[in-house]
Amino acid sequence: MSALTSGSLLRADLAYGAEHVLVPSDTFDAEHVIAGEYPATRAGLTRFVDDLARAVVRRGPVHLYLIPAGHRIELPELPAANLHFDLDPEQGVAAASLAVQDRDGEIHQWMTVGTAGRDDVLLTQDAWNADVKRFPSAAFITVAQLRDVVLQWAFGDILPPPAVPWRAASEREVGWL
Repeated sequence: MSALTSGSLLRADLAYGAEHVLVPSDTFDAEHVIAGEYPATRAGLTRFVDDLARAVVRRGPVHLYLIPAGHRIELPELPAANLHFDLDPEQGVAAASLAVQDRDGEIHQWMTVGTAGRDDVLLTQDAWNADVKRFPSAAFITVAQLRDVVLQWAFGDILPPPAVPWRAASEREVGWL
């Protein structure tokens, strides 16, 4: 594996990354759209995050996946990368976690590090386990930073995305799905 620095990976070093084009999706299929209406392009993902940030009602955590184009992921097979994030449009804060599988099958996990933390805002990674899978306030970043994270995750060559600082995270903190 050709890790760049301690804790970062090249996109080509992810599972499927050397032999397939990895595309963003919100399902385990390459449907070329996110949330059924946003193209899985830079413009589409920018609009997706911006619309979430302008939403009157909070949607809850979002899970996006990098999957090989033309290949359906069947459990227990895992996508190359899972990006989980939540945001509070009213407060303008967000947080993200990332789990990736490298081509050797090793799992790497990170969580954002930010300075936008607030004790009065709760952001979660998993709606089904909201009490357990909360983002700590030290993970809070701005919505503008989240937009950059999503675009760099979807189309960049380095993971975790260099738009913000990240810290290594445990399976208990992040999880896979």
